[in-house]
Amino acid sequence: MKKWLFVFLACVLSTFLFASDDVSDALDIQASKDHVIDQRENYFLTSTDYRITPKVNPITGEYCEDEVDLVVVGSEPLSVRRFYNHFAPYEPRYASWRYNPESFLVANFEWGAQEIFAAIGDADGSVYSLKRSQTEAYTFNFEIPKSYSAFSASGQTHPLNTKIQYWKRGDPDDKHRFQYMGMITDGSGRERSFISPMHRWTHYVHYTEKRGGFFGGSERVYRIKANTWTPYQVELEEERLPNGNIISYSYTRWKKEKRNYPRPVLLESITAYNADKSKVLGYLNFNYSRFHGEEV
Repeated sequence: MKKWLFVFLACVLSTFLFASDDVSDALDIQASKDHVIDQRENYFLTSTDYRITPKVNPITGEYCEDEVDLVVVGSEPLSVRRFYNHFAPYEPRYASWRYNPESFLVANFEWGAQEIFAAIGDADGSVYSLKRSQTEAYTFNFEIPKSYSAFSASGQTHPLNTKIQYWKRGDPDDKHRFQYMGMITDGSGRERSFISPMHRWTHYVHYTEKRGGFFGGSERVYRIKANTWTPYQVELEEERLPNGNIISYSYTRWKKEKRNYPRPVLLESITAYNADKSKVLGYLNFNYSRFHGEEV
């Protein structure tokens, strides 16, 4: 009897010593609650209704404001513009203003636990939603909002001519890790290309926190779920205009990347080139004050 009891205890002990994360979480419910991070941090990166008129939208009641802070004249003029919409979630990076929204792309392309959508901005301050196409794979088309009937647009600017097509480049060392790449096209002939960081966009990641003093300590491993970074900002790299000129965008970090997942970024520069990028036609740089060299 004692021999069988000893074998049973040994088996139980080995189970605890060599259990995977899934098994240990299932055995210790409180530990799984403490170790799993799934709070949605990027809630403010959501779409807003299409902006119909300046100031007050007579249908939805939303108040809009726009300002032009700087214009750089030249063969391809550049400008710093900001827009405010009181219906939009609070924007902690720019104090609820949105700068040069034509560089704005936010999406949840594939993760099924949240709404799958894409939201893109335009030079007039509008931000509108696109939904996954029912007929084309890896494609998003414009979603008509309720207030859309009051909007008047030409064939070139009509958002129904706007389309997002994307693909994925995988990490050969991690089947869950990849980056999104793609193109935004519209009826004007303009093309905007985008690329995301390499990340486990639809899976979880681990974050290790070390505790203790010089002579000893411990490590705690957190499992961070996709809900934390979804929806995510996808960086627009270039915008090829109908006249052939190219507008390039670069970005800088908003907060320190310390939890093994990307955070939304800040617009750092806008540069205009000719068609083959052999000549700079103009540029703008944004400078941000940082606290302790880290957060803006």
